[in-house]
Amino acid sequence: MAIRRGRRIVVVTGGTGAIGSAVAEAFVDGGDRVVISTTEASHATGLSRRLRARIDVIAANLSDEAGVRGLYQTVEKMHGRVDVVVNTVGGYVPAAFLEKVRVEDWEKMIRLNLTTTFLSTREAIRHMRPRRKGWIVNFSAKSALHPLPGRIPYAISKAGVALLTQLAAEEVRGSGIVITAVAPGAVNTPANRTWGSPAEVRRWVTPEEIAATVVFLSSSEAAPLTGSVLEPGDRP
Repeated sequence: MAIRRGRRIVVVTGGTGAIGSAVAEAFVDGGDRVVISTTEASHATGLSRRLRARIDVIAANLSDEAGVRGLYQTVEKMHGRVDVVVNTVGGYVPAAFLEKVRVEDWEKMIRLNLTTTFLSTREAIRHMRPRRKGWIVNFSAKSALHPLPGRIPYAISKAGVALLTQLAAEEVRGSGIVITAVAPGAVNTPANRTWGSPAEVRRWVTPEEIAATVVFLSSSEAAPLTGSVLEPGDRP
């Protein structure tokens, strides 16, 4: 069933990576206006020429409270509102068992994955609540819900994103704001294909499939799912 929606203002944080770019492109193809946030505007040069012509790129440090506040204020000044926020910003550190986890890696994962999502979700709610309408989609990870050894900093930061999503959805229930999350397994991106075997890669979810899920979660049909964490997972 086709999802009907009007032209909306969509903010994609971390929108220059493989997943973020696919998400941005899916919204652009649906007729929405997309704003991508990145640490450096020059990072957007990897986006397709067609996509760059139809988006706005704003440089912002999403782990900094003032930077997040400034991002949303800029979007409001440019477009008058914020309708959809997709928080794809995040990162990963090399796998290590707990005894060998470095404090700096732990702090990096909390900052990149959890703090950024917390700050962006909080600010998005503040901008959406007066209009009593909006959608927020966060990015957790399958390893946060089904723990695998050696991924503690990453998995715990992403588990925090899942719980943040569930709690925030309860806090705004009845406000018209829908908050959900996706928790993909391994994703078929150029960087990931360097360590996966061909048989493994064929099972992985693609950025485009994740983007389609995000678009659905940003539609009116997703209202009953608020607080849910969906797992676009590996194929059998």
